[in-house]
Amino acid sequence: MDLILKREIELENEFIFNEFFKNGILEKYLIERVDVKEYWEIYYSDFFDHYPDELFFIREDLLNEEQKRSDLN
Repeated sequence: MDLILKREIELENEFIFNEFFKNGILEKYLIERVDVKEYWEIYYSDFFDHYPDELFFIREDLLNEEQKRSDLN
């Protein structure tokens, strides 16, 4: 992914977070931003066993080759 596109995505993500989640959800539940690797660690350790039917996909099939290699580390 080129740097300009990556930066545009980061800016859009920042806007969305600040616009919709800065004060949490319903100003009650705090939202913490995490990187992709931490997100998947949390998902698999805390949510996957409880909600396997609500969201089902083969994560590895969604990753590009670079992501697969970096995931192994």
